[in-house]
Amino acid sequence: MKLTQTPIQSEEEILERAEQMDEILDLSTSDNDMYFIFGNMIADRIEEYEEKYLELPKVESHEMLSMLMKNHNIKPSELVNISGDIHEIIKGTRNISKDQAKKFANFFNVPIKVFIN
Repeated sequence: MKLTQTPIQSEEEILERAEQMDEILDLSTSDNDMYFIFGNMIADRIEEYEEKYLELPKVESHEMLSMLMKNHNIKPSELVNISGDIHEIIKGTRNISKDQAKKFANFFNVPIKVFIN
């Protein structure tokens, strides 16, 4: 229970918890078993530490979109329903609107702030 409730205090501890989380999640057989629940509770502590202490470099929204498309093997034509201006957005010549940011966030299952500069 300590792993799931105690805040992480150091980078060394975050690495230890991540390893323990992976081991616990490997034992999981469904989204409802205790291994899965405990693994995600440890992930919550890791996320809290990262949000508080780790500063990620700023990535422009169009660069993030391009990276996500590449990682998920998504072609621009597959995103035309979100924006008809997808090519201009990818090039960085057109900004992503808030409505488009919501749709991209839902599509890629990431926080909306990824697409808002």
